[in-house]
Amino acid sequence: MKNPFRRKISTIVKGSDDAATNGDDLKALKGQKLAFRIALAAVMIFGITFLYPVDKIYEPVQVPSVGEIAGRDIVAPFDFPILKSDEEIRKERELVLSNLKPVVIYDAAAAGNALSRLQDFLAAVDSMDKLKADTAALYSALKAGYPGISEKTLHLLENRGTSKALKDFCIAVLDTLFESGIYPSLANLPLEESGQVIIDNQGDMRAIPREQLYDLEKARWFITAQSNSVFERRQSWRPAAREMASQFLEPNLVFDRGMTERNKEAELAAIRLEKGWVYKDQTIVRANERITRLHRDKLLSLARYKRTRLFQSDLMQFLLPPLGRLFFVAFPILFFGLFLYYFRRAIFASNSALILFSILLAGIVIILDIVLSQSYLSGYLVPITIASMLVTISYDLETGLFLTFAGALLIGILSGFKMDIAFVSIVAGTIAAYSVRKVRHRHEFYRSIFYLATIYFGVVYVIESLKLTPTPDLWRHTGFAVLNGFLSPILTIGLLPLFETTFRLTTDITLLELSDLNRPLLKRLALEAPGTYHHSIMIGTLAEEAAKAIGANSLLARVGSYYHDIGKMLKPEYFVENQMGARNKHEKLAPSMSALILEAHVKEGKELAEKNGLPQCIIEFITGHHGTTVMTYFYEKAKSQEGESVDIDEYRYPGPKPKSREVAIVMLADSVEAASRTLEDPKPARIRAQVHRLITSKFEAGELDDCDITMRELRLIEESFVRVLIGIFHRRIDYPQAEHQEVEV
Repeated sequence: MKNPFRRKISTIVKGSDDAATNGDDLKALKGQKLAFRIALAAVMIFGITFLYPVDKIYEPVQVPSVGEIAGRDIVAPFDFPILKSDEEIRKERELVLSNLKPVVIYDAAAAGNALSRLQDFLAAVDSMDKLKADTAALYSALKAGYPGISEKTLHLLENRGTSKALKDFCIAVLDTLFESGIYPSLANLPLEESGQVIIDNQGDMRAIPREQLYDLEKARWFITAQSNSVFERRQSWRPAAREMASQFLEPNLVFDRGMTERNKEAELAAIRLEKGWVYKDQTIVRANERITRLHRDKLLSLARYKRTRLFQSDLMQFLLPPLGRLFFVAFPILFFGLFLYYFRRAIFASNSALILFSILLAGIVIILDIVLSQSYLSGYLVPITIASMLVTISYDLETGLFLTFAGALLIGILSGFKMDIAFVSIVAGTIAAYSVRKVRHRHEFYRSIFYLATIYFGVVYVIESLKLTPTPDLWRHTGFAVLNGFLSPILTIGLLPLFETTFRLTTDITLLELSDLNRPLLKRLALEAPGTYHHSIMIGTLAEEAAKAIGANSLLARVGSYYHDIGKMLKPEYFVENQMGARNKHEKLAPSMSALILEAHVKEGKELAEKNGLPQCIIEFITGHHGTTVMTYFYEKAKSQEGESVDIDEYRYPGPKPKSREVAIVMLADSVEAASRTLEDPKPARIRAQVHRLITSKFEAGELDDCDITMRELRLIEESFVRVLIGIFHRRIDYPQAEHQEVEV
């Protein structure tokens, strides 16, 4: 009889598991996935080649850095200018801008208006005597028109002699100030840094110190000083002189923004890009000569000028350096990609893994550029060991080592083929990867700090000593290298949770956290399905020992065992280990319905795992620990009821088959642990025979076809299972019970 619900459930479980697989075969890499990998490789190769400073493409290979010793004579092949560095040009521009002078121009109308108003005022004062008008009314009118003039001053002006003296004083003082120029407020005049001001008098430019320029406040002080000097014996006239001159004081200078900008552009354009010339056949640097900053500038100028010259004369020679650089950059990236393709197909099929590797390599290149751009830093400061440790912890040792080799080659190539830096990077990255290959606790990173600091110190000190590096530079390189070794593991600890969350990585540290039996899901399993919980713990013991025997991930096998049957907690009473002597509920069910309930615990376990955020590697244990095995008991029961017409596939778990050695081990341990409890007399020989029979049946049924497990490893797994089960079911001494005698009291 066909079960109408089985096909739907089987399709759901198989479809979801197929989507979760990493595409182990070539078919998974067709179409968009393959295009994504090609595009990612192209972005990395062309990005590093052409976005990394292009000028360095044309630098001579093995150009020595400042302070190093030249290995050969370098002679100029043609005349070329010694170009200033970007830093030198920037400093000169800053100097020009700091010395830029503001330009002010005369406002001729302002001075004329002020003197005209002064004449009008004096004429009004003279008219008081001629018109013999009402003095009080005239005073009020004058004070309203000239608020700075007091009544006392007006009384003084009634005297012709006094009036003439004050008039002459005001005209002389204002003429002097207007001729010098008056700006409204020096505080509002820009470009104070230069300390000078340019005054434009109808094309006649003159520069004066900024402090010599008058503003309204300084002009009033000048008027006060002049009145005190001129009217030294007429102190009563001084206030009148100050009031009159201040009343008609006006600024006659205006800031000319346009002329100031034109001056700035002209001065910036006048900055020369070269600071000297090197002529053909002139020796740039001699062999065994220490490289100075000037030598380095000459070599960089030669590279830049050579690029321009080649572009104008020989296109092939112009294209050869970037094409060569493209090849050298592509080699380590493609080398690492081919390793993943041939030896780590599951990782190669993971988009997130490839993006992670690209970020790490791009980060190495960016940090290298920053380090090399600062002369006081050292190339040994590039933290390639962070990438080595992150990849080793997240994936495996071999992947971490190959990424280290690829990153070290990039460092050596992009730093001008300095193989000393590449060699140190390989050594340090290798030590870093080995130091964390089995890390399970965060405090184990302290060991990496010690190893890396020691290795960096020893290797860098020896290399720089052999290069005869001056003592100050030797200790600078060594110090930065030791600092790198000290900080890299600390930064790895901080970055690891971020990468785990972002890229959904499952490291041994994550697995160790999941193995905590106090986690809510495992505590719930212990309370709701205690038999299944104990069964899972026993499988964990068997699987861990078997994984150790064949070199698989023992921690993953143990943790996967803990969670492989969590789907049973939703209907625990339908599984024999949880019935605790109660009546078997399957006795009243049709075999097809019983098979459906058993099969459903896989689907329900997967949904429960996803709801609780378990990683994909643990979900694979839930969906794969039964593979496609047949539920023999219910199949035979159905045959006895319905005859040979029963479809065996209706009583088969939906799969998938185990894809990894760890899941295969748990599948075998599950069968072995359950069957071992049926032995009435668990002698070692019987245990061994039963274990061998169960493993052989799984192998012959093809349940292990999809995982890379060998016959030798199956033999080791069998021996491990037997050893553990004999320890569990070992004989105990039957202690005789003491006979109780009744004592009469």
